[in-house]
Amino acid sequence: MRYGSLGGLFVGAWIGVLPLAAHADYLSNAQAALQKGDLKAAQLDLRNAVRADPQNGEAHYWLGKVSLELGDPVATEREAVAARDRGFDPHLAIPLLAQSLLSQGKFDALLESIKPAGKDSSLDSAIMVIRGYAQMGLKQPEEAQKSFLEAEQIAPNAVEPLLAESRLALSRGDLNAAQAKIDQALSLQPKSLEALLAKAEVLRLKGDAIGALSVLDELVAEQPATIQGRLERAGLEIAVNKMDAAKADIDAVLKATPGNVQATYLRAQMKAQSQDFKGANADLDLIAAFLPRIPRGYYLQALVKERIGQIEQAEDAAQRYLGRAPNDLAAYNVLARIQLTRHRPDQVIETLARVAESGKGDAETYDLLGRAYAATNQGPEAVKAFQKAETLAPTDIGLQTRLASVRMGLGQADAARGELEHTLELAPKLPSVAEALFFASLATGDLNKAADAIAKIRAAQGETPMVQNLEGLLKLAQLDVGGAREVFAAIGEKSPDFVPAQANLARTMAMQGQQADAEKLLAEILAKQPAAEPALSLLAATYAQSQRLPQALALLQRAHQAEPSNSRITVSLGDLYIRNGNPQKALELADTDKTGAGSEPLLGLRAAAQLAAGQKDKARETYSEVLKADPTQLGARRQLVSLLVAAGDVEQARNVVKAGMVA
Repeated sequence: MRYGSLGGLFVGAWIGVLPLAAHADYLSNAQAALQKGDLKAAQLDLRNAVRADPQNGEAHYWLGKVSLELGDPVATEREAVAARDRGFDPHLAIPLLAQSLLSQGKFDALLESIKPAGKDSSLDSAIMVIRGYAQMGLKQPEEAQKSFLEAEQIAPNAVEPLLAESRLALSRGDLNAAQAKIDQALSLQPKSLEALLAKAEVLRLKGDAIGALSVLDELVAEQPATIQGRLERAGLEIAVNKMDAAKADIDAVLKATPGNVQATYLRAQMKAQSQDFKGANADLDLIAAFLPRIPRGYYLQALVKERIGQIEQAEDAAQRYLGRAPNDLAAYNVLARIQLTRHRPDQVIETLARVAESGKGDAETYDLLGRAYAATNQGPEAVKAFQKAETLAPTDIGLQTRLASVRMGLGQADAARGELEHTLELAPKLPSVAEALFFASLATGDLNKAADAIAKIRAAQGETPMVQNLEGLLKLAQLDVGGAREVFAAIGEKSPDFVPAQANLARTMAMQGQQADAEKLLAEILAKQPAAEPALSLLAATYAQSQRLPQALALLQRAHQAEPSNSRITVSLGDLYIRNGNPQKALELADTDKTGAGSEPLLGLRAAAQLAAGQKDKARETYSEVLKADPTQLGARRQLVSLLVAAGDVEQARNVVKAGMVA
């Protein structure tokens, strides 16, 4: 009996220890997960720890802390209350509870539930600081100031009240007062991490990045294990383009705390600044759940997604960011760029009109607005927008060229010519500007102005093949085909690799009835440069129009082999396959071109090939994709409507037509 009773006692004792041992294991596992930066795993272990020992305040505290990091302040509030009520260290539990309430905007609830007890001066001072932050949230700066002063009186040697007063000064835009409070805090505790970080922040806000870096350099030298110090320094190093130094700090943080969200975000920012947008996107994907909590997280995501061609995701991120930061001009420009890429100029106008009306737009704002007006055939409005952009960026060549283009579209050739003469002065060696000036002058109908333009271009660029080619084009405009041919032939002798003149020589041959000689010359050009334009388009069109499809196919196949990523050549070749009765070849071609996958031209080719192959269901889906990418594609809309009607889906066809009316 005695042994039996003892055995029962031992078993009971062992069972009683189980929850404590399990609790210890769960906490240990959670700490290990936190060291690796795996917050989800830590949260799971901490939940198990709470279930194993519901009365353990430490487990509740850590679960609340991890929940806050995971963006769940409601759960944090619950766990912080549980930790406090179970006697866990109030110096930790109460600040955590305060953080959860502040994150939820529960300022009144905080003031009601968190009050000093008069038993612990250190804790009471911290509570008065917390209450001051809640009063700031309630837009009660005077009350907040009183709370911070009371906290300072309770604990005269504490830096937290002084740093809180610094925050209050920052909220008023008083940087000098903020710095004075920080300096006062540092006089009490010269090595205070929080005070040094605050000083660096104020210096950064003052535009003194070098001074801020100096503070952080000293901090990291004194406290090399500081995570936040390295993170703040990395952010500044990125801002001043010290990428190697930033990488070293980020790597050190990630080595100490793998998966650190802020470090991963900074790494993404650094990669984006270095044009590694795919790498930046991969990093942002790792911390996608935390982007809502990062002040400019969605902004960076929008920029990165835009650059890697994920346009829908880019637009969504830009919209989310503007929902949180409606006064950020740069974000409006990003959203407008994305909308322009999606062929929605109407949305660009809607996005930027209010910015323009406020007078806060920059050159890019008005440039984007001008392009949108031009795309919606609002020429006069486009000119006004481009002119405004030009006043803000008077040396922007592309901007002035676009303004001239709009003027040309409005029939204002003389005005366009004037714009381009000014542009030529800014970029005297740029061939595209020279050619635009010549053609604008030609469009005036006054050939003397065209000759004058050539003289100005020659003075700026010298006797180049391009200038001589313009001389030949002027002779063509003067109906002097023979003279033009002589000019183009002379260019060919001196500069045989200048394809535009060779192609123009072939044109003059054809105009003089020497078609065979013209084709021979174009073929010789393409034998050397299979994808050379305009020779390729000229000869391929000649073959196709004269029913020589095999020769046209061979020509485009060689060009595609030479430039497989050239989607224009891919589409031209695919169209010829369809015309030649081989839509399957066109489908294979569209599917193998990965560089332009998802682009409207390739989607259009795929849809046409599917239709020619009798795959009407797939063609409907693909035409829908085309319209999703570019709602202004009338040909695709007509085909989709026709396919829907043929399938008996008249209602959907009607919806497609309605959508086209507002596109």
